Amino acid sequence: MQASASRIENQNLRLELAVGLLNELVNNPQADLQPQFKKFSSALGQPGALAASIHAAESDMQNRGTVYFAD
Repeated sequence: MQASASRIENQNLRLELAVGLLNELVNNPQADLQPQFKKFSSALGQPGALAASIHAAESDMQNRGTVYFAD
């Protein structure tokens, strides 16, 4: 559970960075937008990966609970 909380916190920080970079891209665009967009895209990462990771951890916890309470 602690690992999931850490992953969520890291994703929140990554999203805050991405929003800041998006604001910079929109409000202060450079002549060539590609470098700014690449920074934004890399900061955004893959939020779906976080959901999959948390789902896997949840499934593992359910399995452990089932085994624990079966005894």
